[in-house]
Formats: sequence, structure tokens, C-alpha cells
Amino acid sequence: MVQITKLLKYLFLICLISLGLGLIFTPTSYAIDPETFGEPANLANTAVQGLQSGRPTIAIYDGTIAVLWSDGFNTDEATKEAGHVYLQSATETGSYWRPKIKVMDATRDDWSLDPKFIFDNNGDKVHVVWAQANSCADDLTTCQFEAIYYTQCDLSGDTNTCLTPQIVAEIETYIYRTPDIVQDNMNNLHVVWNELIGNKVYYSRGEISSENVDWSTPTEVSEAVDGNAPQIAFSNGRLHLVWGDFSAMKINHLYLMVITSISRLTWKALPLRAMIVTLFSMPILLIMVMFSHLMA
Repeated sequence: MVQITKLLKYLFLICLISLGLGLIFTPTSYAIDPETFGEPANLANTAVQGLQSGRPTIAIYDGTIAVLWSDGFNTDEATKEAGHVYLQSATETGSYWRPKIKVMDATRDDWSLDPKFIFDNNGDKVHVVWAQANSCADDLTTCQFEAIYYTQCDLSGDTNTCLTPQIVAEIETYIYRTPDIVQDNMNNLHVVWNELIGNKVYYSRGEISSENVDWSTPTEVSEAVDGNAPQIAFSNGRLHLVWGDFSAMKINHLYLMVITSISRLTWKALPLRAMIVTLFSMPILLIMVMFSHLMA
């Protein structure tokens, strides 16, 4: 009888914890009055040309807003929404938009995809990366994106300007996609991207010197069977890297990578695993994190 009473107490405690987690993590919806938004500003204006714009990203720093997007190269089905990369900036309220500038000027043989950017730590410029195809055939659907490119754009003046793009990585037999970029507290840049043929995740570090960036030799940082869509972040002297890893069983794993020293670039894997269990017909999400000791 005593054991049954203890068991009931434990079950009651589990139910209370589950209910509390449900209250904490239950999504909250908010009604947004459309009138609180201002009139939209058409930044691309490509529809009249039969083109499309896509993959926009946005960032804000100290009252300056910047928007980056892909813009159609021509009206071909394969390139009507990919090719050029444009950047436009404004005051945070959007009351004044500077003229848009072409970050990457596509040609028939060279065009881009998957642009990403961040503000510099000082806020006066942005750092931009993208995947680029440098040897397209006549059929643009067969383009191989064998390079990752980088440039920085100055937002301090009335007209934004960008430097000549640099190659971060380029291998003709590879297909690179979905780059991401972050800057650490020493102003170094860190770029990750996906390689589609081997389904690996690659990394390169950039040291800024005057107007150029010296990029390290790309290194493979994943052991994924099917690694894709990497994202990178920086905090407290560490880089954190996550990516999707689809195994043969189509289970998605996320890994957290930690650099314990920016100079040493020591990566430690912290796999994140999630499991759904059911208690009294109530699903409970258990997050299991496998911690590793950081290297000295």
C-alpha cells in the first residue's frame, strides 16, 4: 500500500511538471492590427521586367536598416528569380531609402544564389556572402555553384558602395550552397556552408586587413551523413554551429559545435537529441543534451 501511495505521488508530480512545461512552452498568438504597419516600400521593382526577387534577409544596427536579396538575371525559368544580389539601406523607420546597389552583377556564365549578410561590429558596413556559379552551360538549370564569395559594403554615406568580391572557397568538382556568416569580438569573420555532393559542412575564418580579408583554407567540420543548411553564431569567445543531418532513417539531428579558443579553432561536438513520450495521453517533449568538457 505504501509503495502504491509513493507511485501515485510520483505520477502526480510528473503530471504537474508536464502541465507546467505545457504552460511555459505553449505558443502565444497576438492579433496584429494591419493599420500599425506603414505603407510597403517596393525595393526591387522587378515585376515590370518579367523578373522575380527572392530570398530576402534583413538586419538592423543603431538606427540603420539593411535588406539583401536575390534578383532575377533574365526571364529564363531557371534565372528569373536568381542571379544578381542587391542591397538597400534606410533609416530604421524606413522614411528614407538610399538607392539600391548591385552587390553581385550576374552574367550569363556567373550568377549567384543564397545571399546572407551581417552588420560589422562597428555598424558602418555589412559583410555579405553568397554561393556563385562560375561556369554555367547554355542550360542554366545545370549550373554548378562551385564557389563561395564574400564582399563588404559601406553604408556610412548617402550612397552605399561595395568592394570587389573575394573568393572564400572554390573547387570545380564541388557544389556549394547556403552560406552563413558571423563576426567575433576580435572582428574576425567566420563563414560556413554546405557542400551538396558529399553532403558536408565546411568552415573558413577571415581576418580583416584594411580593405581585404585573408581567408583560411576551408575545413570540413561535420561528420554528417547528409549535412545541410548550416547556421553559425558567436557568443562569449565561442562559435556555435548547427546544421541538419538527415540519416538513412530520415531522422534530423542537430549538432552544437563549440570553439573554445578562436586562435586554436578547437571544435567540440554537443549533439542535441529530442524524444517525444506520452503520459496519460499527453505528449511530453524531452530534450536531451549530451555535454562535453571544454578543452583547456
